[in-house]
Order: sequence, then structure tokens, then C-alpha cells
Amino acid sequence: PVVVISGQQSMWQDVALSKGHVIYTLSDVSSERLLKTNPTRFDATSVTALARIDAILIVRKNNPKRIKGIKTLIDNDNLPLLISRTSDYAKDFHQKTWDRLTLVIEPNTPKAMERYRTDITIPVWMAWEDILIANPELGEKVSVEPRYRITRTFNILVAKDADKDTHAFIEFLNSPEGQECFKQYGWYFQ
Repeated sequence: PVVVISGQQSMWQDVALSKGHVIYTLSDVSSERLLKTNPTRFDATSVTALARIDAILIVRKNNPKRIKGIKTLIDNDNLPLLISRTSDYAKDFHQKTWDRLTLVIEPNTPKAMERYRTDITIPVWMAWEDILIANPELGEKVSVEPRYRITRTFNILVAKDADKDTHAFIEFLNSPEGQECFKQYGWYFQ
């Protein structure tokens, strides 16, 4: 049987590291942290970058502020950009030219979504594409320019003691049928 445990990492990490056969993470940073936590069951050779997804800008329906990308926000400092502090792209802001943006920061994705839904003064939210695909009522997609592009990696960590069924599951995820499950939510493969 396949048992999936999800939610805040603090709720599942100990059980997954001690008993799990496959752990998926949505960032390289998370994968590295988990590897350091239990190197006896997982090591660097157990990590596979399965798929990637890009951060996008979610704008209000009909894009009333005519936002064309990050450059629009840099040039118009009165346009606030909503982000989630826990997303990987929040760390990248300070490594690029993001210090010229007017940021509204929420602690996590659910809070950011709630804020975007209820605060109409915020014209744009940077989020992962799968969020808009799953919630099309939020608005419209504006792609982030290549210069500012931020990508998230869907990593899988396979335990050293994983059985043949676990490896068969990983093979399925890498198959055309398995990849379609990801592609429908904006993930892509390289």
C-alpha cells in the first residue's frame, strides 16, 4: 500500500525519515536539509530532480494595471507584489534586483492566497504556476521575464532500503503517463 503524508514538514519529517521509502520535496534546499537529517537512510545519490515549475505573476482578471512582468513592477514602485515568505523565490529576491520592489509578504502560501483573494489593493501575486492552474478564479497568468525567472524543483529522495515496488513507482513517475500527472499542473521535464 501507498501511504501519503503531507502538510507542514514538521508534521511528517520524523516519520518519513525513519520509515518512508520515498520523500518528495519542492526545493533543493529542502532536499539538502533532509539529507543532513538522516544520512543513514538517504544520501545524495538518492535524490532525483523529477520535474520543474516556474514562478509566475498572478494578476487580476483583465489585468487592469497592465502588468507585463517584473520590469513593470520595478518601474512602478507603487504597485505592490505579494509573495509568500516560505517560498524558495523569496530567498532569491535578495540575490537579484528585487530590492526595488514594493513587497507585501505573507508567512506561507495559504495566507498569501487568502490575502490576494480579500485585498483588492494588491494587483499581483508571485506564485507557482500550479496554484493558478488549480485556482483559475484567482486571475490571469503573466510570465516572469527570463532575466528574473525562478524555478522550483520537484525532487524525490529514495531510501537506501527501498523495495522493488518503490522503484517501480519511481519508474512510473518518470514514464510518459506519470509525467502527464505533473504536466497538467504546469510542471515540465528537462
